[in-house]
Amino acid sequence: MLTLYKNEWLKIRRQHIWLLIFFIPVLGACVGTFSFYSSYDLLTAGNKNEWYQLWTQMTFFYGLLLYPILTGVYAAFICRNEHLHGGWKHILALPVSRIKLLLAKLLLLLTLLFFTQAIIVILIIIIGSLFHFEAQLPLAFFSKAFIAGWFATFPLAVIQLWISFTTKSFSIPLGVNILFTFGSLAAMVIGVEVIYPWALPSIAMAAPGEGKAIQSSLFFTIIVGYVLLTLLISSWRFQRKDITF
Repeated sequence: MLTLYKNEWLKIRRQHIWLLIFFIPVLGACVGTFSFYSSYDLLTAGNKNEWYQLWTQMTFFYGLLLYPILTGVYAAFICRNEHLHGGWKHILALPVSRIKLLLAKLLLLLTLLFFTQAIIVILIIIIGSLFHFEAQLPLAFFSKAFIAGWFATFPLAVIQLWISFTTKSFSIPLGVNILFTFGSLAAMVIGVEVIYPWALPSIAMAAPGEGKAIQSSLFFTIIVGYVLLTLLISSWRFQRKDITF
């Protein structure tokens, strides 16, 4: 599977996807920083921690909208080569395990999401340091939010990869993902965001006192449950003998 993973890396490098890995976190950081400083007095009233308030403004836009949408964009790019010129038929004609191919693509998708998440954390540390926040840097919280936010995208990664390899269109999986991402707002209004996959990254990255509290054990169970279910369904679909691309 390591060889398949390396091959996926080589294919994705030609698509300039690194621009998205840097641009989306920078966009989220810029929007969040502008929102934070435009309401600085209100957000920091009562000696509220500046780091947490800046993080909340950044991740509201990034964690709720940009990061989940980016999951679908990455998945579509990863499957794009195979959809062009009958690529699936060529690669599946080789003595390659379909499940290993699926896992290699999933691992690549998670790697891209990992780098994206790392950049947003680095950016907030840089921004806070430049503006000389008085509060101590909550490094333990940022480490936890970084890992938890990335972990929360696992179900989305499997779902989006499944949609991307079943359709040749680049716009369909992207459109579906955008639709369900904005559905997170409705899920929050109804109060079911803790079981709505597209809202989980935002919940996982929420600062203390922000968002809906959820026990770590329950959060872990929900994520693992979704991953196992979606991976089981997608792997079964991918391994079907009569599958056509």
